Amino acid sequence: MSIGIGLGISSCLSFFLLLGGALVREQLLITESLLFIILVICFLYRSRARKERIVVPGVSPQSIAISGTQKVICISFLITLALSLMIFAALTWENPHGGNDAFAIWNLRARFLFRAESYWTDAFSKHLSWSNLDYPLLIPTNVARGWVIVGNDTVAIPIFLALLFTFGTVGLTVSGLLILRGKTQAFLAGSILLGTPFFVQLGASQVADVPLGFFFLSTLVLLSLRKQFTPYEYRIMFLAGLSAGFSAWTKNEGLLFLPSIPLSLFVVAFACGEKKAYLKQIGYFLLGALPILVIIIFFKTQIVPANVSNPTGSGALFSEVTAHPTSAILIRLSYLARHLAVLTALQREIRNFGGWPFSMPVMLVFYLLVLGLTINAKFKEEVVLLVTTLSLMFVGYYLAYIVEPHDLTHYSVNRVLTQLWGSAIFAYFMIVRTIEEVSTIKETQIASNT
Repeated sequence: MSIGIGLGISSCLSFFLLLGGALVREQLLITESLLFIILVICFLYRSRARKERIVVPGVSPQSIAISGTQKVICISFLITLALSLMIFAALTWENPHGGNDAFAIWNLRARFLFRAESYWTDAFSKHLSWSNLDYPLLIPTNVARGWVIVGNDTVAIPIFLALLFTFGTVGLTVSGLLILRGKTQAFLAGSILLGTPFFVQLGASQVADVPLGFFFLSTLVLLSLRKQFTPYEYRIMFLAGLSAGFSAWTKNEGLLFLPSIPLSLFVVAFACGEKKAYLKQIGYFLLGALPILVIIIFFKTQIVPANVSNPTGSGALFSEVTAHPTSAILIRLSYLARHLAVLTALQREIRNFGGWPFSMPVMLVFYLLVLGLTINAKFKEEVVLLVTTLSLMFVGYYLAYIVEPHDLTHYSVNRVLTQLWGSAIFAYFMIVRTIEEVSTIKETQIASNT
């Protein structure tokens, strides 16, 4: 999780330095070193003053005892990890500058920030309107920061960032499920994520969809863990808000994810009857997201030129929709044929998602039907929160496709689904029973029959 949070903080710091003129190596290193020292001093002071010790919740017995099934799944995960790393390396070797969007949007913007010095705002010239000028800067600022530190615009920096976010997403999925659901669920989820060809391919292409998915997942993992670390619940909510804010600073789709979390928390609050506690949690969440929202508003109002349009890019899903009159949007929403076309495209792309030789979503449905839903009542709130958030995101994407004047479903649905794939896998293995739970149920039934 620190991968995303750290890169998010460094991005904001780099943006502030850019507002002061340009990114200068000495200034950047001094500022980051001072910030690091201040944070360490604050941490040591708080720890000593309160004599706090972070207590990790007890791990369930099923995640401690290593059965034969767990060994097989663990070995399969390690093999899949090794193969995925080799595939990532091969794809990177073939296209070291990444995919089309990488060098036309993200790395192009980073080169302006690195090379243009005090003229870095030329990256948002209206002459480059085809380059999604209103896209946030978490990726470009981190790439430019790396180039400033090493002294040249080597391809190694964006490649390294892509590697961190791609395999960081897998590590976050595995570690979160390892705490909550045990080894079997964790390594199964990691294997499916690593084995998704399009996920690794998109990660190697150096675009922002995989980093965006990382922040989605990071937020949901934090929200799922907050009950496991009760004394630090509100700090975790603040951190979740920060992570959600960084998703909006990564790509425009994060602006849909950010309000989805408070709405989902409201749903859980009414479902579980703890309204006051959840209102306080929402407050801490919004407090964590607020600084990033301020940066985003400043960027979009003061840096990005007004009336910028991008009629063909996938970014039009969220940047172009708001530029159209309300009447035009309502007319598109009323077209039944438009709904049928989008639904047809979505069901086709979901069924064939990921580049698997078979339909992985269908296989996951079959696996759920065989093993059943979890019987662990303590995860009820987390499951409701995860399902509600992902449902709101999917509905938001669907409506964006409806109101968008251009048909983007033929080439952007796979990328949009990849943004949610890590979170969906995490939610799925939170919901489905573990192999150990099924075995325990069968043993209990056999014993009772005997």
